[in-house]
Amino acid sequence: MNQSTLGNRLLALADILIKGISFLLVLFLIALMILGAPMMMLAGVAMLTAVLNWPLMAYRRKQIGNAWPKQGSERRPR
Repeated sequence: MNQSTLGNRLLALADILIKGISFLLVLFLIALMILGAPMMMLAGVAMLTAVLNWPLMAYRRKQIGNAWPKQGSERRPR
C-alpha cells in the first residue's frame, strides 16, 4: 500500500465520520425541537400560574388571618 492510497483511505474515513456525526447532530436537534417545545410550554404555564397565584394566595391568607385571631392573642374572660 503506497502513501497516496493510505491518504485517500484516511480522507474517506474522516469524511464518513464527519457526515455521520453531522447526521446524528441534526437528529438530536430535531428531537430537541420536538421534545423541548412542550417542556418549555409546561414550564411557562407553571411559572405563570405561580406568578398569578402568589398575590391571590397572599390575599387569601391575609383574609383568613383577619377572620381568625392568632393563637395567644384572643382575650381571656375575666
